[in-house]
Parts: sequence; C-alpha cells; structure tokens
Amino acid sequence: MGKRALSIAIANVAKEVAEWKGKGKRGRKSCIGSGEGEEGSQGSGGDRGMEIVATYKRRPFILRPERKGMEPWFEVLRKLGVSRGNPNWVCQFVPSMTARGKPLGISFDFGGNVGNSLSSLRLLKWIQTTGGKQKGGKGCKVDPRKEGWDKAEQVADLLAKWHFEQKRCVGDPQVLLAACEAVNGIDLKVAKEVLESKEYSAEVEKEIEALH
Repeated sequence: MGKRALSIAIANVAKEVAEWKGKGKRGRKSCIGSGEGEEGSQGSGGDRGMEIVATYKRRPFILRPERKGMEPWFEVLRKLGVSRGNPNWVCQFVPSMTARGKPLGISFDFGGNVGNSLSSLRLLKWIQTTGGKQKGGKGCKVDPRKEGWDKAEQVADLLAKWHFEQKRCVGDPQVLLAACEAVNGIDLKVAKEVLESKEYSAEVEKEIEALH
C-alpha cells in the first residue's frame, strides 16, 4: 500500500522577525524534518505510513506597533507579568524558555533590548522583492521563490538568532545592516537607503491587515 501524502501550508507569522516564543523555525524542523519548500522549509515524517510535507510562508507581524525606540527586554517581560496580575511571571517565563530552547540548540538570552520591528520587516520585503540589489522599480523584481526569498530567509534567520541569543536588537538599524553584510549579494548602500526611508511600509502594513 502506497504512502498517503498530506500537504500542510503553514503561515509563519514573523513576530519580532522570529516567532514570539523564539522556537518557530527550529522547532518546526525538529517535528517535521528539514528541507527546502517552494517558499520556505519543507519536511516529511514518512516513517509512520503517512508522508507529511509542510511548506511555510513568512508573514509580517508587529507585536507592539506603538513601541518607540528600544527597551530592556527583561523589563518589558516584567511589565507584561504585572499587567496579567502576576508580578513574578517573568521569573517563571525566562527559566522555562531557556530550558525549552536547549534541546533545539537555542541559547535564549533576555538581557538585551527589544524595539519596533517595522524597519526589519520593510528590509525583508525589499530583499524578497529585489534580491537586495536595487530599489523597487520596473524591471528589478526577482522571483521570490529563488534569490529574493533565499536571501530574505538568511537575513531573517540571522536576525532571529542575534535577537534571541546574542542581545542584538532588531530595532537597531546597525544590527539590520550587519545582517545584510553577512549575507552575500546584498547591496549595503541601498539597504541603508531603504532603512532611512519609509519604503515598503505600505506593503508590510497591507500584508499585516490581510492577516486580520
């Protein structure tokens, strides 16, 4: 009897560039395997009589759109606990997340800052659209399933690791530029121009609205 195939499309909501609990991509891979999908990761779990193929698309999400500048992450979590009526919640959350991250190879560190992630989402949209080579415009778009998507995923993965493990805030333009520099083929001069402008804000906001 042949294996049954089940395709699952997973919308990856990019909270603070990574999934809020920080285990998003690596957590999924540990459950379904790893590989490359049409626009993201794909995996299979075919040793139980059913082959499961999962693909995902990264979708923008701003956890705190009203946030200005950067704030200490631990303090933000402390305030969240107080707002929930549990002032000691942060003292439970941090050790719990640290322990849960270890089996996935994630070393959580909540000692850094957090900030508004709109600029990072605009940057990723620019890379997806142009491959990180030039600004938007006629004749410059690339296939998002190829060069643009691949580069944007590399930048997003790097930012997630820096954000959750190395106390490097995605609200800091210098951190965003450093991530672009670490990925081959991204024009840093244009990336800086995009970050200093409001380009791709409308596209990001339109995607966010479509999710609600």
